[in-house]
Amino acid sequence: MFKKMIRVLGLSLLVISVFTACSDDDDPASPTTYESIFVHWMNDSTEVSFKNMTTTDLNSETVIGLQNFITDANVPQDADATFFTAVDEYEARQLYAYHIIGEDGFSASGVKGYPNNTWYELGKGYINFESRDVSFPDVPEENFDIAGAYNVKETRHIAIKRKFDMVCNDTINFFYELDGMPTVEVVNFDGVNENAIALTSFFAKAVEDSINIGVINDNNLPSMMFNIRSADDWGPSTELTWTQLQTGYWLTKSLKTIFTDPALTGGAYKLKYLEKITAHE
Repeated sequence: MFKKMIRVLGLSLLVISVFTACSDDDDPASPTTYESIFVHWMNDSTEVSFKNMTTTDLNSETVIGLQNFITDANVPQDADATFFTAVDEYEARQLYAYHIIGEDGFSASGVKGYPNNTWYELGKGYINFESRDVSFPDVPEENFDIAGAYNVKETRHIAIKRKFDMVCNDTINFFYELDGMPTVEVVNFDGVNENAIALTSFFAKAVEDSINIGVINDNNLPSMMFNIRSADDWGPSTELTWTQLQTGYWLTKSLKTIFTDPALTGGAYKLKYLEKITAHE
């Protein structure tokens, strides 16, 4: 009797094992899920999955270089990654600042008031493949060491923002984003009123922010000389006075410079890829 019970129990366990194995085989494997972030440009955005992104190892963690998200394929609308002249190709991504924002809304600029990242800085940053934590490791040989606030946790967004670099006396370097700058209406190249940003307003903002106030101040600016340069170093061949610069604007829809001074109408004064405004005493 006991042996018969053992045989029955054994057969029962075998049937259960076979059934369980068959059931496991019938269950489809759970699909792999991948993290993603949103890349924003003007009024559009693109969700970029980590699935096909190139990864690398950083301190035993799998990460993605932040610059890999800013490509012609990923960036919506017309935020060109590169632009071309008749001969050469130029990097256009250096014309923008990059605002990295966490799931909770935290960012180095929004909370700490730091400038958003430049294209160069973005090249030193990484995002964790699993946690979406951003990190900017120090690079001592390049003297690269930025504030810890840029290491945003659970990053969800990168917003691309047009900026102009300001270079004063070849040594004072800073930039302002175009978002939030005051606008006025000027007549554009088609004879239609268009919102525009006065080029002098960037220096007015620098004075307001006390950017090297010993050099950039209301007393000095009228006696300084200025120029505008595109990313391929194109611009006026002669420098501009403060009075002439006061007639210059950035058209916010046409996306190029315009001067209302009738003597400043050539192609060198109509820059689309304006990178910087220079000033010197």
